[in-house]
Amino acid sequence: MKRALCLLVLVAACSHGTNRAAPTPTPTDSPTPAVTSAPTVTPTSPGSSPTPRPFEGPKGTTVPSGFRPMSATFISDQTGYVLGASPCPGGKGSCDVIARTQDGGRTWKAIPSPKTSPDHLAQIRMADERNGFVTGDDAWVTHDGGGTWKVTPSGASVTVISIAAGRAWALGDSGALLSADVTTGGFASERGVLHLNTISAHGAEVIYGSANAPTISTLEHGEAPASHRQPCGSSGVAVPVEGTATHWFVVCEGDAGLGHQEKHAFQSTDAGTTWKPAGDPPQSTGTDPYVTTDGVFVFDHQQVAVYRGGTWSTALQTDGGISEGGFESARLGYCIGGFGDTTSSTMKLTHDAGRTWKTVAF
Repeated sequence: MKRALCLLVLVAACSHGTNRAAPTPTPTDSPTPAVTSAPTVTPTSPGSSPTPRPFEGPKGTTVPSGFRPMSATFISDQTGYVLGASPCPGGKGSCDVIARTQDGGRTWKAIPSPKTSPDHLAQIRMADERNGFVTGDDAWVTHDGGGTWKVTPSGASVTVISIAAGRAWALGDSGALLSADVTTGGFASERGVLHLNTISAHGAEVIYGSANAPTISTLEHGEAPASHRQPCGSSGVAVPVEGTATHWFVVCEGDAGLGHQEKHAFQSTDAGTTWKPAGDPPQSTGTDPYVTTDGVFVFDHQQVAVYRGGTWSTALQTDGGISEGGFESARLGYCIGGFGDTTSSTMKLTHDAGRTWKTVAF
């Protein structure tokens, strides 16, 4: 599952989308690392089947100084990618950069990125070591681990992307639900699904909610959506997420104002047939929930809250604002925001389910 938060965009925490004024594009002549050759095969012994070499992707180069993270995605506890920007080599403007780790965030290398203004970029979401997407004014796709990028064949305008089971799900214009096979990257609309405010993918299924709708819905590609009763009533917006096929969690959002937003949580262990109260998450504005086997996490504008043992507690807090965050496994989570310095963007990682966090050094 890949999503993220919302000062910028969050599989986006508070508004589940970002409206940006289009700034003037800046140079994007950041260095392009060399790309490894296509995988080859080496026979192991006479008469045996050839054994493919592991896919390596771009070799990578040193991450430029001044790198500012914007969005992140992990395909395992060891391999992750961060989209951001650094000052251009000539010293004028900012250039887009993607940093990749293959050792759980201890070291990072810069790999090629889409050639556009960093101000126009929003999210990075990798499905696996080969296939992934970057959103912005265009939706970009890679099929060689970030060695090369191109605009998706459909040319669809997308914002929030969530990936699971080889399929990418996205919000399009007017809250339309789009999806694409990650190996082709061509987004197309799912029939009759509009005005969504949030999406979350789990396995072959996506779960989503619409503003003030009496139900939440689930859908598999090409199938008609199935409606399920949501526990928020008519006065709240349901933000649903699937932890498993049967364990669902919903945060009900009230109206937001002056940094405060009434929230109530509910969970179901029978795929939405019945719901039980799960306390009230922090009332800061913005909501992006993640369900893991070691707790439920909610990211908002100022903190990461965790629900364990029937109570809510704060796992991470900042006065500098959180722009994106998420959990890619039960233990690995990330958070991007202003930590200690509200004028710059910093990324923190946890490898113990949010109990401790460390600042990433790119």
